[in-house]
Order: sequence, then structure tokens, then C-alpha cells
Amino acid sequence: MLRQVLANSKDSYALQQVIRQTEKECVEPILHKLDRLADGKIRGGVRDIMLAVTLSPYRSVDLLVVLYRNLAMVGNVAAVYNSRPRLRETLAILYDTARVVATVNFVNLGAKMIDNVTKGLPGMIPGISRIVDDCTEGLAAGLLTSITGHAAQQRCRAFRGWDYEEAKKNIARHLKTFTADVGKMFFQDITPNIRLPIGLGLDKWKELKESVAKGFNDTIEAIQNFVRFGKSDKGPQEEP
Repeated sequence: MLRQVLANSKDSYALQQVIRQTEKECVEPILHKLDRLADGKIRGGVRDIMLAVTLSPYRSVDLLVVLYRNLAMVGNVAAVYNSRPRLRETLAILYDTARVVATVNFVNLGAKMIDNVTKGLPGMIPGISRIVDDCTEGLAAGLLTSITGHAAQQRCRAFRGWDYEEAKKNIARHLKTFTADVGKMFFQDITPNIRLPIGLGLDKWKELKESVAKGFNDTIEAIQNFVRFGKSDKGPQEEP
């Protein structure tokens, strides 16, 4: 189509129209298929990391596990779009992804999440604080992984070129959605695997889960406050 237009016309407008049509009819449908594959990689990575961090008895290695699994997930996402990216291209994807992820202030976000979760806890029972810590760490690790995966996905699918400022705004625009998805996955897939301490009945466990869920939802409502923007950048408006 492009060759035919170039051969028969020098009209730049006609060429632009053909390019847009080609992107809409050929490129975008293929990207949507790849998006579904990449989404599966991201969701699998988020679920595995939340499960590992929440149930791990060795907190000292949790950070290493999260970093290793995130690197592996970014590599898997890159392979979906780029098949076998070269080392230089892989490093560029990792660097650009890390720049976008760094716009979210995870230190303060984690502290706020802990504060929101613990302020509504039921009466103290032996082992309850450990469960709360495990749940909070698992949720934070899942959120970090989700943001990393989607930042890598956006970087890899940008066939027209990738823009750092636009990538920051896109992550901020969808941050609530990512966080809500992480919470839904956690309470559906992860909490049934948590071993309850002796003395914590089902009623107390239900109350504890509700308290953690409420604290997490409160964090979602305030999550836009933890995204760093430049002095002149007020950030993106949320999508309706």
C-alpha cells in the first residue's frame, strides 16, 4: 500500500493517511495480541512475588527475591514484543523502566500503607503482628512488580518511539487501577495460603482481612500523592 502511494502520488497527506490506516489495520491488532501475552506474564509475576514474600519465613532474602523476579519478568515482557533483544537493547529497556518506576515514592507509600492497615486492627493476638507485616510486605511487593511490569510493557510496545515524560504520566494515570488489581489478586489468591496462628479463629481472621483490605483501599485513594513530578508538572488527570 505504501509503495503504491509513493509510486503514484507525491501527496504527503495521502501518504500520512495510508500510514495511519496501516497502523490501525495491521500494527495495532498485532500489538493487542502481544499485550494479552504480556499481561499474562505480568500477572503471573505479581502473583508469584506476592506469594513468595507473604509466605517467606526469611525476610532477609525477600528483597533479593523481588529484584531477581522483577528482572526476570521485565526480560519476559521484552521477549514478548522483541523476541530476542540484544544486550544493549535489554539494558536500555531496564534503564528506562527503572526511571519510570522511580517516580513512585515506594518508601513513603509503604509507610502509609502500614499506618492505614494497623490503625484498625482487632485486639492483639499472638502472631497477629507477623501476619499483618507479611500481608503488607506482600501487597507492597506486588504493587512494585505490577508497576514495573506495566512500565516495561509500555516501553517495549512503543513502536513510534518512547517518551519518558509521557510514560510517567501514563503510569500515574493508571496507578489506581494497577493497585486495585493487585489487592484483588492478593485477597483472592494469596490469603487462602496464609497459615493462621493458634488462637486466631475464623471470625478474627475475617476481621483482620477486612482491616487489611480497608487500609489498602485507603492507600489506593491517596496513591496519587506518592508520584513524583517535576516542579512545573502537576501530573495527569485521571481517566473517567
